[in-house]
Amino acid sequence: NKKRMQEAGAEIGDTVSVKLVEDKSKYGMEMPEELKEVLRTDPVAKKRFAAISPGKQRDVIRFISAVKNTQKRIDRALQLMENLKSLPEGKEKTRQIFYGLL
Repeated sequence: NKKRMQEAGAEIGDTVSVKLVEDKSKYGMEMPEELKEVLRTDPVAKKRFAAISPGKQRDVIRFISAVKNTQKRIDRALQLMENLKSLPEGKEKTRQIFYGLL
């Protein structure tokens, strides 16, 4: 994209080399500190988060990480974990985690 091209000092038509490296992190991306803290202080949320599929875990992490404002990341982490805890175990849908029971 344009931003990455600028960061690399590349222009349209330039040849660039790309190196792909396997991501060996637990979630395939860095977990935001705000979510780490919510999971550290809420054992029920931690248990429920661990029980959802890796794809849903990444969706939650991505959604929280998407905002730059620290307070908004805290608010999202708290709300998503509350939504998750309110759902029946084993039947969580990503949409319900994000928006609560529908």
